[in-house]
Order: sequence, then structure tokens, then C-alpha cells
Amino acid sequence: MSTSFAARWTFSSVAQTLGFLFIVVLVPRSAASSPIAGVGITACTPEILVTGVSSATDAQDCGSSSAAGSASFATGFLSVDLTTAPGEGVMARAFLDDLITFTITGASSATVWVTMSGGWGGTYDYSVNADFRVEFDLMLSKPGASGFNRYNGWGVPNPAFNDPLVYTSAFTRLPSPPFTTPSGEVAGDYTFTTPWQITNGNYFLFASVKAEASNGADASITDPLIITLPDNVTYTSASGRVYSLAAPPDPGASPVPEPSTLLLLGGGLVAMARRRLARAGGSTSRRP
Repeated sequence: MSTSFAARWTFSSVAQTLGFLFIVVLVPRSAASSPIAGVGITACTPEILVTGVSSATDAQDCGSSSAAGSASFATGFLSVDLTTAPGEGVMARAFLDDLITFTITGASSATVWVTMSGGWGGTYDYSVNADFRVEFDLMLSKPGASGFNRYNGWGVPNPAFNDPLVYTSAFTRLPSPPFTTPSGEVAGDYTFTTPWQITNGNYFLFASVKAEASNGADASITDPLIITLPDNVTYTSASGRVYSLAAPPDPGASPVPEPSTLLLLGGGLVAMARRRLARAGGSTSRRP
């Protein structure tokens, strides 16, 4: 069986004194499977997974907490937004799992560039163990190959917890480091671009965003996915999604998002602003 990193994982959550621990198991799938867009949400009830060939959305309440997510091949866009109440914790992940077929003209191999970028943010209060974390995951592989490329990064309120082994450098934040405030709100954006060495044929592409929060913290993260191609490379996708942009002038440079993508990059900031305005207006709803 060929291996991909499909959205057929299982979630287990264990209540902890300082919040909730979430464990994700990725289960291989057949190369012949359909592309999958999906959302997985773990709240105070067993994990709920919603999948669809073209798009998926879901929203769940957990006591006074809530989680929502969406994934769409139509836009190549992922988003997760959640809020929590004291003593509660939630997690949500949105993902796209696709099969890409590359065709190279005039050469046996080529380099394409894959970019995940978007907005992120959250509120926290360390005095009551209210904390959050947002994360992106990108996995690229060739069916039948023994290995794969996985890139993972996260953003947290306090940059002192950045891990040099993951791509925390992809995340910018306001306020900027050094950051010692015990409570408040953090917002920013992130961009991660990696080269992908390809030959003619099929490749799996799996991309996801995830947010976790507990004890009154909020969190959100968004992501449009972009593939940048050299002039001699074309592709088709099982989902029908066109992720590509024209190649950058410098093959080593990061691609510049198209205007529609730039409008999406601030999605996390918009979600944070919406929550702040709702609270300022005295709203009692916990729905993002």
C-alpha cells in the first residue's frame, strides 16, 4: 500500500491540571483514495471528524467553550478558530489531503516551491494557566517511496518557548519579543516556504493547521496553500485545485502571494478583532 498522510487520524485527550493534552496519530491511506478536505475537533466529548471530497466545515460547543474549522479545495484555504472557558480545553485541526501529478518538459527532474502562510493569534493569562498554541503541518511524499518530507512549526504567546527544532521562526508576533507580559493578546502572521524536488509522476500533499487552547484562552490560525512552479513544470490535482503561481524571478526566493491570497493572510487577525469587539459590546456568546 502506498503511503499518504491522510486526515484519518484519531484524537485522544486527557484532562490535566494545567489544561489538556492532545495526541494525534496519522494513519496511512491508499494512493487510490479520493482527495480529502476535513476538519477534526476535540472538545469535552469524543473527537468529531468531518470529511468531504471538496470541502468540510464543523463547529462544536463544549460547555462554555467552542471550536470551529473549515477546509476547502475550492480556495485552498484552511482555518481554525476556538474559545475556551476556565477548566475546559479544546483542539481543532483543518486539513487538505491531495494527490498531485507533475509533468516536466525538457528535464527529468525539477524544483517546485510549497508555501504555507497565514494569520494567527490568541489570548492568554498565565496566572490562571490559560494558554494556547497554533501549529502548521506540511507533508510531501511520492507514492511507494520509503520516506517523506515533513515540516512542522508552531506559534505560542511567549517566544521563550520557541523550539529551534521546529519552524517557530516562521511566526512573527505583535507585541514583538522579548515578551514577558503574564497575560494579554498576541497576533501576527507566519510564512514557511520549502523547495520540493520532483520527477514526472504522482505525489501526495498533506497540509493542516491546528489550534489548542485551555482555561479561558482563545486561539485562531488561517492558511492559504501555494505551489510555485518553474516555467517547464505543469500539474493536475485529484481535487481539481490549482495551487500554483508563476515562478519567482530568483529560484531561491520565496513566492509573492497573489492579491487574493494577501487578503486571506489577515484572517487570524480579523477573527481576533471580532472576538475583542464582541466582548467589548457585552456579548455573552462564546461562539467565535
